[in-house]
Amino acid sequence: MKRMFASLVLALLLSTATAWAESLATLQQQAESGNSDAQYDLAMCYWKGEKGAPKDDGKAFYWAKKAAEQGNAYA
Repeated sequence: MKRMFASLVLALLLSTATAWAESLATLQQQAESGNSDAQYDLAMCYWKGEKGAPKDDGKAFYWAKKAAEQGNAYA
């Protein structure tokens, strides 16, 4: 029973990590194409170290600045 539970938890964690990596890649593509909302969201991912992004204040600032330059009020 414990092995089955551990396997289930592991499968859930792996699927979540895969989904985060895919969503982070999609967010990155949208940000690079000039989407200011995606740029802001990507900045927050790097600032907080969420959705599979490493915590990186330099990248967070870069993407927040790009969003702000386009008039994104949150950035």
